[in-house]
Amino acid sequence: GLSGKPVSEIPWNHLIFQEKVVQGFWMTALLKAQLQSEGGAQAAQEDMEIVSKLLHGPLATTVSKTFPLQDVGDALVFMRRNMSAGKVHLVMNNF
Repeated sequence: GLSGKPVSEIPWNHLIFQEKVVQGFWMTALLKAQLQSEGGAQAAQEDMEIVSKLLHGPLATTVSKTFPLQDVGDALVFMRRNMSAGKVHLVMNNF
């Protein structure tokens, strides 16, 4: 985690079959608290750099295909046929 200590490995079957819970935190609340404290801007910047590295590395999300919203039917067919290929994005062209 962000503490610099090694992250423990949790077997996936413990999460599913033993009803274990993984709990996180709201990053924006942490950053807001840091920014309000003395020297907090530096800590917030360091935390954001760590999160960015995680999101572009081990926590990256694979997007297999993007569809316009009006093609939601095609997106569902693609998803069902390629469930392990990655996420399917639906894009609203009006925004």
